[in-house]
Amino acid sequence: MKKIVILASDTPHRRYYIKKIISSGISIAAIVFESSSIKPSFPVSPFFSKEEEEFERENFFKDFGDSLEGLSVRVFETINDKACEDYIRGLDADFAVVFGTRRVEPFIIDLFKDGAINVHRGIAEEYRGLDTNLWAIYHSDWENTGVTVHFVAKELDTGDIVFQERVIYPRHVKVYQLRFYETQLCVDLSIRALTDYLNGNLVYRPQTKKGRYYSFMPLVLKELLPGKLEKFNANCVK
Repeated sequence: MKKIVILASDTPHRRYYIKKIISSGISIAAIVFESSSIKPSFPVSPFFSKEEEEFERENFFKDFGDSLEGLSVRVFETINDKACEDYIRGLDADFAVVFGTRRVEPFIIDLFKDGAINVHRGIAEEYRGLDTNLWAIYHSDWENTGVTVHFVAKELDTGDIVFQERVIYPRHVKVYQLRFYETQLCVDLSIRALTDYLNGNLVYRPQTKKGRYYSFMPLVLKELLPGKLEKFNANCVK
């Protein structure tokens, strides 16, 4: 049996992601959470934070709770800690899924026999880095909001693509609801990727172009997004 590890940060939407992966029948050997995060030097919040949290908790956990009790969970300050390296080495794992950590250094990825895939909330060939779907909406780039599952490479978000699909938001979607629908697509594509991996049928392709790198979206720009979404909604399918 292949041993799969999930590397992530501990948030409600990632707990939902983990529990949906496991409920699909895919066995996860361990979950490694990163407790710290990179902070921008400029304001990025608050921006619908309370509404986002309430919406996600109400909708993610209708059928099951958010508890990870009974699962093998370890927490480290950063995913690249020496203690984390030692722990992962001891797992003797085959494959990893990265979803929401800082850049994972090659010496961590090298611990997995078959490498690692990253779940990127964005179309990597157009938007790499952070807040990528928000940047696409800001640029009125309606066709390039989505999710990319790709292999982890030395340069951020440039690895070979396993799956890449546009996210279809419902009409009249609100800013604080975006991550909910993106996470659902993350789950779907990840289950497909991991199922293919376990069956020995994982197919991937090189990226056709190198997407532009984006950092945190400043709060002053985020505040323009509700107006952008009014136009964006006209392009969404119900």
